[in-house]
Amino acid sequence: MIKLESENVEPEHNGQAVRRFLESMPIFAMFGARVVKFAAGTSELEMPWHRDLTYDGTAIPATVTGALIDFAGGSAAATLLPKAGAA
Repeated sequence: MIKLESENVEPEHNGQAVRRFLESMPIFAMFGARVVKFAAGTSELEMPWHRDLTYDGTAIPATVTGALIDFAGGSAAATLLPKAGAA
């Protein structure tokens, strides 16, 4: 967790807006992914294993897990963007 030492408060973040953005993506829903939690600069997502995401019925390919990693990294960074309308 990021703390501002001078003020000893947690910074605000855009977690709710980022959550809405992720959950609006058809591929996020197709993967069955879900947001576990956000904090400023962090993102925790999870995706259940299901057969439709495998290439052989047992293993999920790196392209699928890589996409989830991309969602997590992008959404963690997005939590630090200024809120809409903020100066």
